[in-house]
Amino acid sequence: MSFSWNPLSFLKRPDKGPATSAVDIGALHHHVPNSNQWAMVMLFGTIAVLYFARVILIPLAFAVTLTFILSPVVALLERLRIGRAASVAVTVLVMMAVAGCVGWIIVGQLVDVAEDLPRYRQNINAKMEALRIPTEGPLGLAANSLKEIGNELTSLGAPSAAPGLPQRNRKQRTAPSTPAPPLPVEIVPPPANGLDYLRDLRPVLQPLALLGLVLIFTVFMLIKRFDLRHRLLRLVGLGQINIMTQALDDTAQRVSRYLLMQILVNAAFGILFGFGLYLIGVPTPALWGVVAGILRIVPYAGTMIAATLPIALSLAAFTSWVPPLLVFLLFAGLEMVIANFVEPWLYGANTGISSLALLVSAIFWTILWGPAGLILSTPLTVCVVVLGRYVPQLSFLHTVLGDEIVLVPEAQIYQR
Repeated sequence: MSFSWNPLSFLKRPDKGPATSAVDIGALHHHVPNSNQWAMVMLFGTIAVLYFARVILIPLAFAVTLTFILSPVVALLERLRIGRAASVAVTVLVMMAVAGCVGWIIVGQLVDVAEDLPRYRQNINAKMEALRIPTEGPLGLAANSLKEIGNELTSLGAPSAAPGLPQRNRKQRTAPSTPAPPLPVEIVPPPANGLDYLRDLRPVLQPLALLGLVLIFTVFMLIKRFDLRHRLLRLVGLGQINIMTQALDDTAQRVSRYLLMQILVNAAFGILFGFGLYLIGVPTPALWGVVAGILRIVPYAGTMIAATLPIALSLAAFTSWVPPLLVFLLFAGLEMVIANFVEPWLYGANTGISSLALLVSAIFWTILWGPAGLILSTPLTVCVVVLGRYVPQLSFLHTVLGDEIVLVPEAQIYQR
């Protein structure tokens, strides 16, 4: 008696038995992403528009992010019988006042730290002396040999006098004729005009202009948020109003939860880091805790800057190497725990994006929009994932960037 088994037999629905014991081939095909040439053309066209229109789209994206953050506050004030315009004005003014006070305090503290740096000159010189290469031993001999080789190469490159000639003749031959004294020339710059002053102030005016555009867009979106939503629904068509409403609600919920979790995580990191610096004895620990919490908004780059500042201050303030090492271990330990355990657990559950997709999206948006793209990478990627979830032609984006299981267990067993 022989027994044969067909590996594809479990894909066929048996005539008898429960219907749940087999896999529907249509269900498997339902999970396969639908991508075609039109979707790819639209994708590359969208990337080109995002790049060439970044001057307007960057402040617009910041304004959308601020709208997600401030909308609950505006809605709460509206429930208190305050008009919509008044609620938006109060919310924006309070936000600007808080941001201005925090920035003023941080700048003042940084100025105080800069004024205290001359007191640490002796510690800085001692550490620089300790970091110099020794003159004895194998490392010192190697450094001295490299210096001698460099001196010989320099002497070989210098022009030498012709041999066999007396010193007087060489001087007579090489002595050039005495030139006439040059005429004095004075370059008079043209008088500066208004454009020159504006060009000098460009590094300051450009961020202020960006901030002004962001505030204008934010106020407009907060006041007209329901009208903008209705126009967007009408634009996609009344036949798609159900799917579009679900997509907008899903995007708003995910982005709002992500921003709230990011604020809580960064605040907890700043409190723990500042308390640890206080125990170590680093000057102004509260300042570095606040700076670390704010800089962690910028993925990857902000974290490195937040670690560099207190480590450099501890190197200057202490004569021993132990406090800087403790600061480094404190920061590395907190960052390792939060980045590898807390953030994937909180962000993954609220954004629906895989950890690898977060890294790739950060690189992509940084190349596209620079530092602004790095800050906005996660909220923008959330919008892209939701778009791929509800638009069939862009479903490959949800498959590539999302964290959901794309193969059912039966298909995984068959693949193995």
